[in-house]
Amino acid sequence: MKILLIQPPFTILRTENKKCHPLLGLAYLAGSLKDSFEVKVLDSIAEGYDRIEYLNKEYLRYGLAFEDIEQKIREFSPDAVGVSCLFSSQIENVYEVFKIAKKINNKIITVMGGAHPSAVPEESMRDKNIDFAVIGEGETALKKLLQALDTKKELSDIEGLACRINGQTVIFPRKRYEENLDNLVFPDWDILPLEKYYKINNPHGSPARRTPYLPMITSRGCPFKCIFCSVHNLWGNNYRKRSAENVLQELEFLAHKFGVREVLFEDDNLTLDRERAKKIFQGIIDRGLDLTWSTPNGIALHTLEDELLGLMKASGCYWIAWVVR
Repeated sequence: MKILLIQPPFTILRTENKKCHPLLGLAYLAGSLKDSFEVKVLDSIAEGYDRIEYLNKEYLRYGLAFEDIEQKIREFSPDAVGVSCLFSSQIENVYEVFKIAKKINNKIITVMGGAHPSAVPEESMRDKNIDFAVIGEGETALKKLLQALDTKKELSDIEGLACRINGQTVIFPRKRYEENLDNLVFPDWDILPLEKYYKINNPHGSPARRTPYLPMITSRGCPFKCIFCSVHNLWGNNYRKRSAENVLQELEFLAHKFGVREVLFEDDNLTLDRERAKKIFQGIIDRGLDLTWSTPNGIALHTLEDELLGLMKASGCYWIAWVVR
């Protein structure tokens, strides 16, 4: 099977700043799928960053035109199209991409993933052009879904999936999350237009001080219960962390293969486990990794103390966002 994973164009207020962030989620999905399928990623924002469409007095959309996305789908001729919907505000753009895919070939399998369908899977499935929605982290569920469709197996044993059976939406709830995050394959960055991200240099947070840069995540989930946050819909209620050694192995991999000089840690809780965090930061120093780094997704202020802050600075940290709870 040929799988096309798509980041749609973005709609924002005219007063907002455009962003163009390397797609960590889709890179993880591509890494998990590439041993079984032919995978391609289309980042409409990176490919069409300079294109702006003014929708009305308040909003604009930037990224590839839908006509260009249609041409890209036709050229690749995928068996399945997966579209990421990280924010509910982008749902109309996601729907438009699925509409295009089904117009090209109604037999194309369409799958939505991301925070929006994880929070409201039934609502997401109301669009007739969506065949499936993945609930929560997608590496295992999406791969199992595509393998089941490819071999015509039952879907009922796939956790974290919404589908239609006899015209009715059925939810197979997620009961478990990957407990050992060291088992995850590293993101497949070869599949993305990295030079475009470096040239634009306007990722999540603020422009990188040095390039090449890439985002990274060392943990998933959160033990806290902030009422404004949707992280539990995506990662579950438990805090899960990669080992310090596994994190350092990826940092070395990024530095040696891609020449990465700056890392954007996208964890919700990078320093929640202080001892693990210290091992990571000390490991960066001991291994002589020439890195600068930041935390655009935020660090919980109550987790910080003098020794940890000293190691953060010594290992290359120059900018943090923090969260007070």
